[in-house]
Amino acid sequence: MYDKDLRKTRKNIHVSRALSRLKGSSHEYLQFLDIFSHKYTPDTVKAALRDLYNFNCEIKDIKGLTAALIRKNYNLQ
Repeated sequence: MYDKDLRKTRKNIHVSRALSRLKGSSHEYLQFLDIFSHKYTPDTVKAALRDLYNFNCEIKDIKGLTAALIRKNYNLQ
């Protein structure tokens, strides 16, 4: 569901490095995004991926940052 958005987001070097540190890499991360799309709207998850693309420093916890961005975008609606 988010393959196209994730491909664009992975073009950011910081996101790409953070995803490569995960055990299952992007497959595990896609499952993580699917879990959040059930609780929040898919548009909110896509907006968080767009915000992640513009992130400009090292990311130590990609899942935590993504969860925070999803919650932030959900509260803006």
